[in-house]
Amino acid sequence: MPLEELLEANKAFVQGREARALQHLPARRLVVLTCMDCRLSGFLAEALGLRPGDAVVLRNAGARLTQDVLRSLVVAVYAQSVNEIAVVGHRDCGMARLSVGELTTAMSKAGVSREALPNEDLASWLGVCANPEQSVREAVATIRASQVLPKGLVVYGLLLDEVTGELTVIERAA
Repeated sequence: MPLEELLEANKAFVQGREARALQHLPARRLVVLTCMDCRLSGFLAEALGLRPGDAVVLRNAGARLTQDVLRSLVVAVYAQSVNEIAVVGHRDCGMARLSVGELTTAMSKAGVSREALPNEDLASWLGVCANPEQSVREAVATIRASQVLPKGLVVYGLLLDEVTGELTVIERAA
């Protein structure tokens, strides 16, 4: 989508609504950690019954708990009064079938050298997972074990069917 199309869509959006400020703090005191998959845009909020301002939504490939996500969780918990974290994976996640070889080949064709990438296992660095359910379990366990988050934090894991919108509980709050 070219920039001009984005700007035109924004113009229509602004003209078609009444301006209103939202609260800085998430109304439901919730963080949702989910995947960056474009199919979840808008769909996830509707499936969870979330409106603008209800929750902090963090998105990355595979809904993985990275250092940057952990940093954001710390800010959300201590600066935004969040007391609940939902890790929401989805059934047809591309990170479960991502080919590191194909990805590095595409990067090489674009002029990116292997030396530009981290000197570690690329599958781990990229967040390739065996399956989405296991990925959710790992993220929940890592959040619960974190030394920088409070022990009473409510953390649970869900798996979304991106076709039907149905949620399956993978990990209940401990």
